[in-house]
Amino acid sequence: MEKNRIKYLTATLIAVALGIGVFAIKGGFSETESSALYRCLSDAFFVPGILFVAFSLLMFVAGEGVFNIFGFAVNMVILPFLKKNRERSKMTYYEYCKSKAEGRKTESFWYLCLIGIIFIVLAVLFTLLFETAPAA
Repeated sequence: MEKNRIKYLTATLIAVALGIGVFAIKGGFSETESSALYRCLSDAFFVPGILFVAFSLLMFVAGEGVFNIFGFAVNMVILPFLKKNRERSKMTYYEYCKSKAEGRKTESFWYLCLIGIIFIVLAVLFTLLFETAPAA
């Protein structure tokens, strides 16, 4: 339980730091109009949200072995030239994927996706506030 809290807390702090960075770059700290402030807040929540969702989905796909073909291709090109690994270079793609799946750790990255979705929902809320805020 404590390990999960640390993962969530660390990921949330990183997302907040990214959001503060985006907010500062967009000039949010010097905005006085509410509509401009909502726009900056929307951007500040959207960027880390999308990054976290994309990273978690990329890690999921990589964990499922979608990129095994690239490792297999490199092995088929390089390993035949090395004496100690000639037997491994004669593996089929199916055998290669099976051996990779046996040694693969299954670590979940869904907590990153959850944090990203929460940030995207907050970005949508600030976008709606931006659209309904009176122009000054």
